[in-house]
Amino acid sequence: MYLQALCPEGWRKSVQSTSCFKRHYHKSAWQESRNFCKSIGGDLATIPNAKVLSEISAMTTPGEEFWIGLNDVRTRGYFTWLDSAERVST
Repeated sequence: MYLQALCPEGWRKSVQSTSCFKRHYHKSAWQESRNFCKSIGGDLATIPNAKVLSEISAMTTPGEEFWIGLNDVRTRGYFTWLDSAERVST
């Protein structure tokens, strides 16, 4: 998940963007995870480039699964980032 602004305690400042990241260690569905992120002032991570993806991946262990802000909630099979209505090629 990410949070724009200065990083609160327990969050990691991105060196590749203006975001802060926090790992949440609770296995849950995408919407439940997003609701949790929003409840603490953030949202699921949007990944604008490969460097940010590498940074987020470095926070996890190999093979670990995690949710990001790419979704097809509005239209099945039509993927967009939470911060954009622009379609992502799949």
